[in-house]
Amino acid sequence: SMNMDPTPEELAQITLNATECVKMFGINPKVALLSFSTKGSGGKSPDIDKVLKAAEIAQKQDKESIIDAEYQVDAAVNPKAAKSKCPDSPLKGEANTLVFPNLTASNIFVHGLGQFSDMTLDFTIMRGLVKPVGVLGRSTPLDSVRNIIISCAMQVNSNLGGKK
Repeated sequence: SMNMDPTPEELAQITLNATECVKMFGINPKVALLSFSTKGSGGKSPDIDKVLKAAEIAQKQDKESIIDAEYQVDAAVNPKAAKSKCPDSPLKGEANTLVFPNLTASNIFVHGLGQFSDMTLDFTIMRGLVKPVGVLGRSTPLDSVRNIIISCAMQVNSNLGGKK
């Protein structure tokens, strides 16, 4: 929500922030940096180079998580599609964390998903800032606002080592 078109270095930091968040929930991150291409299918492009470089930087800093790049959504989250499109993928279609190349792609995805499914987007967790931040949209339901407040309070409590 804060960086419309991140550089590879910024995208790597966004990736690392996402892995931190996933680890907070006790989940081992399996991160796919998304693209319009899967493992070279789109040819050469600066957009592909950006996600590849970001994944390389992030993986060097977080050797515990699986972080890999250049996936279309289906190859990232669908084992059958991954087997067909990228059989040597370390993610094997089991990504649990998706990193979008820019704000345009992420907003199109999440708002489209919300329109074509019964999915409820509760809240966005911002990482990498000094204090917790929740992102509200104009149409955020009251229950989601409550959940954002609770999430931010939990992060504050966590940052204080459990002290009030």
